Amino acid sequence: MQPYNQPTIMSSTSRFALLILFFSSFFSSCLKKDYERPPDTTGYDPQIAVTHTLQDLLQMNVPYSGTGSDTFLVPQNVWISGIVTADDRSGNLFKRIVIDDGSAALTVLINVYSLYNDYPVGRKVYINCGGLHLGYEGGLPVIGAGVTEQLALRGIEGAQLEKHIVKGNVGNKVVPQTVDLATARLGSPELFNRLITIPDVQFADAGLTYTQPNATSNRDIRDCDFNTLVVRSSNYAKFASYALPEGRGSITGIYTVYISSGGTVTPQLVIRDTSDVQLNMPRCGAGPGAAMVSIDSLRLMYTLSSDSILGQYTIRGIVISDRRYKNQNGQNIVIQDGERGIVVRFSTAHTFDLGDELEIELVGASLSEYNNLLQVGPPSGGTFPPSRAVRTGTGKSVTPKLLAISQIIGSDFEKYESTLVKIMNVDISSGTYSGNKSLKDATNTAGTLKLYTIASATFSGETVPSRKVNITGILGQYRDTKQLSIRNTTDVE
Repeated sequence: MQPYNQPTIMSSTSRFALLILFFSSFFSSCLKKDYERPPDTTGYDPQIAVTHTLQDLLQMNVPYSGTGSDTFLVPQNVWISGIVTADDRSGNLFKRIVIDDGSAALTVLINVYSLYNDYPVGRKVYINCGGLHLGYEGGLPVIGAGVTEQLALRGIEGAQLEKHIVKGNVGNKVVPQTVDLATARLGSPELFNRLITIPDVQFADAGLTYTQPNATSNRDIRDCDFNTLVVRSSNYAKFASYALPEGRGSITGIYTVYISSGGTVTPQLVIRDTSDVQLNMPRCGAGPGAAMVSIDSLRLMYTLSSDSILGQYTIRGIVISDRRYKNQNGQNIVIQDGERGIVVRFSTAHTFDLGDELEIELVGASLSEYNNLLQVGPPSGGTFPPSRAVRTGTGKSVTPKLLAISQIIGSDFEKYESTLVKIMNVDISSGTYSGNKSLKDATNTAGTLKLYTIASATFSGETVPSRKVNITGILGQYRDTKQLSIRNTTDVE
């Protein structure tokens, strides 16, 4: 018989089971139960009574003057509401959202990161505008918390958000307004801040990225009638390094504007993400009936009897001229495809660089000779804008053809016209580069090939070398004079 006061001895198995029970009870008491979660309010609409539409609010302020003094302190008891049409999820908008109530749209400046967590696209918001400032950002209507010393509007601080912005329900449908490019490029104030879709467009610079590596960038879109509009993207956007799609289709974005100090109005489109870009159809001029032709074939289309107005043709080539040194008219480029080249003359100055690979749509363009030099350009009384050309690559090169002067000035000159050639052991007549200088080599000492440099070239005032040189340049002609033009002085070795 056990003594009365002797403790009962538990087995090790029993002790382990007791510990398991204890810790299970402890941890379960610390776990957050479902009923402790905050209620889901995303479907709740507080239905605050609004006093003004966005259009009413915008009409309170004076028209944009560009002075920075055109801001307006909104009086108390002014409430507006709207659906968020754009947020900062992709990084292409920064510390701002855009709202629309059907009457107008407005950018709201908020000095907080990651606004899409609280104000995603499709959320209804109510804004107490009392004490906020209504103004302009480069001509675009915006609302913010105050005015900086530089007369710009400040965003609403995080600590003030509850005072000014009340969340409504989410999931509201956001339907963009369809606007054709010809209308969008007019800069109508009724479209400012609106979410719009522009159909039947393509990027003029397909193949480039949305932005340069270190700068907010403009990329043009255009339609098949060559109307253009800027698509502006931040280099901090998640898609900044993505290549621009090459097709044609629709682009959706927030319609913005920049008005210069001189009053020039530049309409712009800001996409929210690449899902706004739906370019899945063939490009203009690439559909049924269109044809990609070689520069050789294009040159053969020309007859001396008359100028030609071209049909649905597209040519491809690499730019062999260099606009940076200004030894070409700013409206001209020379492109080469294989062993053939041609001058392309636009109706306005272009921005294409040496080594750019281009596809150029020719429909309606003129194929003609200008003082015996064959070129593609605007028809009589018409235009041929740089937007006809699509940059499909950069950093390309063309190897110059090694020729003697006697070969160049012979019967095959037309074959070499507007191509890159190299001549060895050449003498250049003395003086500066400007104007015509005679070129002589062992095969031709008559100086019948000229080195031609226009007066506006950056190197025109430099003295030509007095020694024999190897020289690279583009062949051309002016009436009966056969000419070689260098791109810059590195073409002279």
